[in-house]
Amino acid sequence: MIDDKGYNISFKIRYEDYKKIYSKILYDLSSKNYLSSDVLDIYIHGYLKACLLTYDWPNSNLPTEGKSLRKLLIFFNASAMMYKQTTIKSNALILIEKRPWMNILTDYGDQIGIQISYINHFRLLNIFKKNNDLIRNILSKIKIYFISSKKIITHAKMLSNKFVGPKIVSDQVMQLFPASSFWGISNISSDDIVFTSKNHAAIDQNELNDILNSGMRFISLSKRLSDDLDVPFFQTSNFTSFESGAKIVDFKTSDEEKIIYYYSRLYRNIKKLWIEFFEYTGAKIYVCHHKSISSIIPAFSAINEIGGISALWQMSYYEFPNPRESIFSDIYFPFSPKVAECEIQNGSVIKYLISIGFVLDFRFEMLKAPAKAMRGN
Repeated sequence: MIDDKGYNISFKIRYEDYKKIYSKILYDLSSKNYLSSDVLDIYIHGYLKACLLTYDWPNSNLPTEGKSLRKLLIFFNASAMMYKQTTIKSNALILIEKRPWMNILTDYGDQIGIQISYINHFRLLNIFKKNNDLIRNILSKIKIYFISSKKIITHAKMLSNKFVGPKIVSDQVMQLFPASSFWGISNISSDDIVFTSKNHAAIDQNELNDILNSGMRFISLSKRLSDDLDVPFFQTSNFTSFESGAKIVDFKTSDEEKIIYYYSRLYRNIKKLWIEFFEYTGAKIYVCHHKSISSIIPAFSAINEIGGISALWQMSYYEFPNPRESIFSDIYFPFSPKVAECEIQNGSVIKYLISIGFVLDFRFEMLKAPAKAMRGN
């Protein structure tokens, strides 16, 4: 979507508007003392920023559903562009469900030439939503019981059967970095490598066989990855869903407090899972490549809390700062040192930035023979 000045609206939102809006949000949180002492921690602060700029901005009556800030801003800009094509001189009126920081959204609308106001849903809808959440939570727990008990790593099993020696936990897409061709050619002992998965693509039987044949291990952090494969599923000691945040029913609480409490609770639940997983596996190093996924931030915090080291490597090219993708790992392996300035502007906290070039260049040698064969044909 291009505006009348030739600017790409999506790029403008990502590289300009996010930073301005979050600065206003942060000022509002600070002035109203919504930030508790633990929120001042760099990890949870980074997690809140990533969530607010990436995921849903709940409306007043449906706390866990809504539209992301990006979708809202695109909708506002598209409306403004269409309205400018009409002959009406007054500002367009856009009605949306009440969201947190309506004053900031209203100011944004004024800047692009539209008037933003809000409406409230009937609160009975909230009751229906809470019942649906309860049903989904119960079904999720029932599903766990149908997973073979031998595959579930419960808290009791965790305490009695911990791994021996320091381990490297790699949270990655196995299709991109196979156990045999990427990790297998290193000098790291295969017994010291544990793969896991929580957010990325599922592995198949061939990839699992490659892991096991390489003398390495795979433990799932997602129930959906444990259904069809004979792999262990790690279950946190807190049997409530660690993926659910706070269910807030106090209508007197402000919308801003609700969303901060929701994502703060979610952060603590995810961090708890990672701490228990790292303690079970004996992990001292946690590595991943999911720069744009907010759940890696609680993982970075967890490995730091138990005295370990976190590392992240770059997968996609970028040359502009993006505040919703700040980095909070001890070590960052980018393509080039030129990204350092981007990360400074992002507010990233990195101890060591070590440029390594294109991380997938190990594939080039593997592809030479097939390439020659194709040319020969």
